[in-house]
Amino acid sequence: MTGQKKSQEKKNNTIKITVSKNGPSVATGSVPLIEEEIYNDDERYCRTWKKIKTYPVQEQDSLCRCGKSVNKPFCDGSHVNR
Repeated sequence: MTGQKKSQEKKNNTIKITVSKNGPSVATGSVPLIEEEIYNDDERYCRTWKKIKTYPVQEQDSLCRCGKSVNKPFCDGSHVNR
């Protein structure tokens, strides 16, 4: 593969997260989304993370920042005053 082709592939695979004003965070570039929680040992010490759910990879995701979405972690527009 030529250097130019590798450079073009790298540009196409750019991951970017943009925080919109009064709206969701928008993740572009096929960002893998994984829901995890802290795993405690028998003495209740935090030891590691436990994978709960892996979401299908999308080219773009709008992620809730307000906490009102019923479709978390994705934004459903609940932040908009109606």
